[in-house]
Amino acid sequence: MTPPSLDARLALAAAALLLVLCPTGRGQDDAGLDERPNILVILTDQQHGGMLSSAGAVDLRTPAMDALARAGVRFEKAFATNPASVPSRVSMITGLLPGRLGFTDNNTSAAEVSEAVVDGSLGRLLQGAGYDSFFGGREQLPAELKPRRSGFGGNFQDARGMLAGTCARFLSTEREAPFFLVASFKDPNDIRYAQGAQRGETLHKKSKVLKLYQRGAARPDDALPGLPANFEIPQGEPDRLGEVMLPDNSINPLEMRAQYDEREWRLYRWLYRRLTERVDKEIGDLLGAVRHAGVADNTLIIFLSVHGDMDGAHRLASSGTFYEESVHVPFVMRFDGVIPPGRVDREHLVSAGVDLFATICDYAQIPLPEGRTGRSLRALAEGVEGPDGDEQAWRDAVVSENGAGRMLRTGRHKYCVYASGDVRESLVDLVEDPGEMHNLAGDPAHAATLEGMRARLAAWMAETGDEQAARFTLTD
Repeated sequence: MTPPSLDARLALAAAALLLVLCPTGRGQDDAGLDERPNILVILTDQQHGGMLSSAGAVDLRTPAMDALARAGVRFEKAFATNPASVPSRVSMITGLLPGRLGFTDNNTSAAEVSEAVVDGSLGRLLQGAGYDSFFGGREQLPAELKPRRSGFGGNFQDARGMLAGTCARFLSTEREAPFFLVASFKDPNDIRYAQGAQRGETLHKKSKVLKLYQRGAARPDDALPGLPANFEIPQGEPDRLGEVMLPDNSINPLEMRAQYDEREWRLYRWLYRRLTERVDKEIGDLLGAVRHAGVADNTLIIFLSVHGDMDGAHRLASSGTFYEESVHVPFVMRFDGVIPPGRVDREHLVSAGVDLFATICDYAQIPLPEGRTGRSLRALAEGVEGPDGDEQAWRDAVVSENGAGRMLRTGRHKYCVYASGDVRESLVDLVEDPGEMHNLAGDPAHAATLEGMRARLAAWMAETGDEQAARFTLTD
């Protein structure tokens, strides 16, 4: 007997969820609604995991993000399922690995999203559970998953200066049901206009990057950030890196690598920090609106970024690679009176997109739909012990993917493999080499580790139904 397709299984799961969530066609009863928290997801775009002052960034002030971290838990090891905007957002909204739906890059028409996938998306699930939902800001989603088509009751598309005020009006609305609000900010993604600004081009008037760049360009060298410790190009860098850093209409990272001098890279880093501070100010306005609306005590706030930015590391800008600066993202959870404040989790590996989905379902009392690989962070965030008195078992590796390759990261090692090239693999010891400067894949002393990482990635691809697994399976 032929097993049902992914779409068929998702459709059956969606139908079963509707029966659980809406047994009488009305969603949860009043008591159930009162017990569940409001949920606010704050998204930035292209902010790497170290780009907040509470994470140790210098030449940067992020008081709003830092306040969230002080009042909750910051997960130090959170990684995008794909370090590109569209696939990363698809995984957040569906809970599915984006490559399984055909999304490996920023082409929003790369695949057709079935109605079963839409029915199992966050907007539809929380709508069915009785949440009053609103999606504000940057979308970057395929047509089928746009907010209005995937269950969100309200939508506002300006991702810059007006977003916080629009969200404030939504928060101030009187309602009996809990709310689900996504505030998807644009910055610091406007760093993608830095190369154009260096050439004197405006590119996007609303970004105001040219004027900001000119301010930075007038500063002396000692008033600009220094170069990162891993500024140089790594030994043994894989050949296929260029495929995921192809130029678009606003930035050419490999051209910048070849042409920028050290001052230009330092100016890039100065601009990136100012754009991060700009979005921090907007987040501060939004958090002020939460307090003003009187909903802070019953609102779970989750802050994360869609993916990172190379920030000059390895003489690169933008994202798309498996380097830490590109794939590592901030991830903070705050729930006053529920999540203990002031903790930094440096141990647990978080798959940001799919774990976000699972965590929201958990707090909203929605059973996790079939086919989702994410895990709820609720117990980790709240410090809940397992039934045997020990902390709950957790994954010991996390995977990220793009069109050219796959990444498997454990607490110590990172293994990347690409579909072709003279140098197809990389292996890095992140304890000894946190800057990822030395590829150990060809070192006989690390052959056993390499083989073990290959086997683990192969097992994960088989377990999750990766149809491209053959392209990324290597043996000696």
